[in-house]
Amino acid sequence: MLTLALAAAALLATSPCALITKAEAATVTGKAPTRDLPYGPETDPETKASVTWCMMTGAPVGIIVYIETFATPAAAVATMTPARILELMDPDVKVEPEAGLGDRAFWAHSDTSARMVVIRGATAVSFVIGGVDLTKAGEKRAAARALAVKALSRL
Repeated sequence: MLTLALAAAALLATSPCALITKAEAATVTGKAPTRDLPYGPETDPETKASVTWCMMTGAPVGIIVYIETFATPAAAVATMTPARILELMDPDVKVEPEAGLGDRAFWAHSDTSARMVVIRGATAVSFVIGGVDLTKAGEKRAAARALAVKALSRL
């Protein structure tokens, strides 16, 4: 019984839906998601990373939380580059370094979507934000950074 409880606790701790609360998500989106839907794990055929994600939705806003686990920390850093982030988003996105988070971090944004990516060890955690006005991306950047700090403390 204790073993089952420990296994459940370990799974919850690494679930993308457990990295941030709905109230914390609302600090970025302006509205708390009404539901969260976990997905994965799946292996990314290109990067070979194990990927799990959680869609936190509440029309018209949402956050998708991704956890990508690579074979090594070097593989995570080599893969999660500004060029890779541009591949995952729109070509008009601006990708900027985000100092002081994990081993490496980026803030990527356009007027319609944004992504905070933090690499720590062999793990990359990303928050994709959509359905909110991102014309003042600096305001959302600070809130997304705060989410990243909380998420990293829960990994």
